[in-house]
This record gives sequence, structure tokens and C-alpha cells, in this order.
Amino acid sequence: MAIEITLPSISEGAEEVISIDCRNMLDAPTDEKVASVAAATEVGWFDTAGVFTASSSDLTLANEQVSTTELNIVNEDVAIGKAVLLTVEGQVAGRTYRILVTATSDMVSPIPRVIPFWVRLPCK
Repeated sequence: MAIEITLPSISEGAEEVISIDCRNMLDAPTDEKVASVAAATEVGWFDTAGVFTASSSDLTLANEQVSTTELNIVNEDVAIGKAVLLTVEGQVAGRTYRILVTATSDMVSPIPRVIPFWVRLPCK
């Protein structure tokens, strides 16, 4: 089952880099890390009343990558390899976008573990 993460609000239109803390999806005792980001796809948006519209094409998502430095995400220090970053552009105020991100972990027994998760990205 995919986890859903709600991110802090971003501004309308301008390109922004978003950072997603993935620690709650990783196995802490084995120091599992995100190895790669396969895709980030906008699947739709919610309006202010909570009504979902599927198949939106407002957003341009690009530069999906795994963190290569320690980051501070919502006042939490997140170690290298424990976060995903991507750029987003084209967002419209009053919408909360739903994005599906698919990553893989560095655990490869017997195959790399796929980590799908949903992101809610509000735009003010």
C-alpha cells in the first residue's frame, strides 16, 4: 500500500524545488536508503471543496533525484539518501495536486524494493 505525504504549500506558477522526506517508508534498522527515482506523475487535483479532478496536466515535473546532501525538511534533518527532490512548475492557486512518485531502495534481496508513494502538494 502506498503512503500519502502532504507537503507545505507552494506558490502559484513559478518553478519550485520540493523535497520529500522518505524516512517513514524506509527500514531504519538496516539503514535502507532511496537508490533512484523512477517517475513522478501528476494524477489530478483537489479543489478547495475537496472535489477531485483526474488527469490534470497543469504541472511540469522534472529533475527527480535522490538527496545527495543532508537536507532540512520541515524543521527535520534528513540524511543523504533519505529524501527525494523534484522541480514543479505550472501550479494553479487553490488546487492541491496529487502526484504519484515511484522510487526504488538500495535493498536488493532478491530484487530492488519498489517504493510507490502519493504526494499532496497544495498551491496557495
